[in-house]
Amino acid sequence: MRQLTSELRHKLDQLGTGTVQETAEQLRHLGQFGEYILIPSLLRLMDDESLVIRQAAEQAVARLVEACPLSELVWLNEHVREWRPSPVIWKRVVEREVHKIDQASTIRLSMLTMHWSGYIREAAVRRMIREDESYSFPYLLLRLNDWVP
Repeated sequence: MRQLTSELRHKLDQLGTGTVQETAEQLRHLGQFGEYILIPSLLRLMDDESLVIRQAAEQAVARLVEACPLSELVWLNEHVREWRPSPVIWKRVVEREVHKIDQASTIRLSMLTMHWSGYIREAAVRRMIREDESYSFPYLLLRLNDWVP
């Protein structure tokens, strides 16, 4: 069963309560745990205002994705898609992500294929198909049952 230990839950509760450098260090530390169940909790920090935090979050998620068995991508997809911003800003979030899709890193693009918005998933899938990289295969398989063409 996929559950956070009390230690990891405590570390997540403390995440972002310190300085930018402390938060980046916390993210690096969480990435080293190898517990892919942390990924959904860390994704919001990939959009932080601070470049240092965004980069540390991407690195942590990248490390955790490496530790995630391919058989768990369906679980990850379900849990990544659970998070949604306030309905007031949905449209802005979608427009921003679609606009930035060509600059997205490999790890960000992988996570965007699991986004709650079908428009963003579609844009991520289109870019992956254009680039034709081997890392994208499992993420494209997840979308076979999606409404995204």
